[in-house]
Amino acid sequence: MMTQKYSLWFSLVFTLFYLPVLYGQNNYTLQGVISDASNGEPMIGATVIIKALNTGITSNNYGFYSLSLPQGSYALEVSYLGFESQQFTVALTENKQLDIALLPASDQLEEVIVTGEEIPTKEQNESVISGIEVLSVREIKSIPPLLGEVDITRALLTQAGISSVGEGSSGFNVRGGNIDQNLVLLDEAPLYNPTHLWGFFSAFNADAIKNVKLYKGGIPARYGGRGSSVLEIFQREGNNQHFEAQGGLGVLFSRLTLEGPIKKDKMSFLIAGRRSFFDFLQKQFASEDSEAFKVYFYDLSTKLSWIINKKNRLYISGYFGADILKINLDGDDELETDTANQNDEVIDFQWQNATGTVRWNHIFGDKLFMNLSGVYSNYNYGLNSSSTEGGGPGSVSGIFDWNSRINTFVLKPDFTFYP
Repeated sequence: MMTQKYSLWFSLVFTLFYLPVLYGQNNYTLQGVISDASNGEPMIGATVIIKALNTGITSNNYGFYSLSLPQGSYALEVSYLGFESQQFTVALTENKQLDIALLPASDQLEEVIVTGEEIPTKEQNESVISGIEVLSVREIKSIPPLLGEVDITRALLTQAGISSVGEGSSGFNVRGGNIDQNLVLLDEAPLYNPTHLWGFFSAFNADAIKNVKLYKGGIPARYGGRGSSVLEIFQREGNNQHFEAQGGLGVLFSRLTLEGPIKKDKMSFLIAGRRSFFDFLQKQFASEDSEAFKVYFYDLSTKLSWIINKKNRLYISGYFGADILKINLDGDDELETDTANQNDEVIDFQWQNATGTVRWNHIFGDKLFMNLSGVYSNYNYGLNSSSTEGGGPGSVSGIFDWNSRINTFVLKPDFTFYP
């Protein structure tokens, strides 16, 4: 009986450890990072194809790819929508790292040929992932904007199964679910109120966004089991080749984005901010006898990227946004409660989002990729009301003060293995 037990353990150990070594001893691994040659941004979902073997792979959220192939010489084709494809010839006699930078494609349209098999194979059918929508910022900006301002959540409404919460609102429902059943992540940090001005505008500055991915079916377990969908948004790393500035003066708000290298090809930064004009416009066009009213919002997106070496990268990103609404029901232009007139009644309504994310990418060998993330998210919501009646500034007759807060702390290691 003991002999059979030891024999069973020996067979199990041999199967788990020695057979993969013997089977893969003539295989070698090709891995690296695919990036945009114009600014050094890692490319999500870039395709690496080996036509001779009819196989390939796509890069992950940080541009990393890994392929295990038998020993030999291969022709690779690397492509990404909106960029020029590149071909490489690689002789695999050992494990090799190949980092690839793609150039943006010209505006000239070329012939497009779509080919496919008449009958899909079982392997092709099993590899189809449904319920995922991926939008690049280039696609989002090509959609006609509202009053000239690009809105990410409005772009999602063009996808199947997604409907608006209501007219004039920036929220969305997915396949019959409610708005509070959507998980919204910005660089892996949750945003509990991803809108400005009660849902009329998105909280995301399109100039700072690189990629948008919406899971509306078959949500991976790592996202915690939300009922309707998961909206995952990644900010750009910033141009590590040269300094750039862009912005706009719009009808609703103004925006400014600054990015550039701190050390070329090694470290870069991104700062993007927006602010609305509603409070300034109200002062210019409101009548003298109207109630004093102030409403505006602002947000700031930041990111610092550091390529430490070929196997290590560090990203630090943050977001801060706030909405402010103040009303003086007695019509006084002075809205601050500490300096208001004696019979003023002031209502102060505001909410803020603040997030911070630190991510460390590390490549173990050629097949194992790790992303270690530390995440902080803070959501504040407040409604305050005060009034004074005679007797000087210190005599307060009515106060209503309501404040709530959600704080989130996350430490998450994420490993990806390419067998």
